[in-house]
Amino acid sequence: SVGEHLHGRHEFANYLREGAASVLQPDVPLCGGVTEWLRISAVAEVFGAVLTPHFLPELHINLAAAVPNCTYVEHFPLIDEVLAETLPVSGGVAAPPDRPGHGMLWDGAALDRLRHA
Repeated sequence: SVGEHLHGRHEFANYLREGAASVLQPDVPLCGGVTEWLRISAVAEVFGAVLTPHFLPELHINLAAAVPNCTYVEHFPLIDEVLAETLPVSGGVAAPPDRPGHGMLWDGAALDRLRHA
């Protein structure tokens, strides 16, 4: 697997063309945003590869549900202290929230405590 630090579909495609990866781990904030993440999914599908996004599961769960080749979403509590709601996982299964938008809810008070003048 590769990709948590790659930028854009062209970098991912290089690995796929060389047969160097079959699992891609694109991160929306690093790869170029939601549209580019979806393009990476399409490129991966052409090569028979799958996605397992790295970082921000609260954001990636929506994208995982939107594409046919996302098999897993990596989940770890790196920023839980600044979220008003974390992604619930039960029995190893998570589902996107039932609300519009990207799904992330920030804890304003927690963010305020981290601000520097």
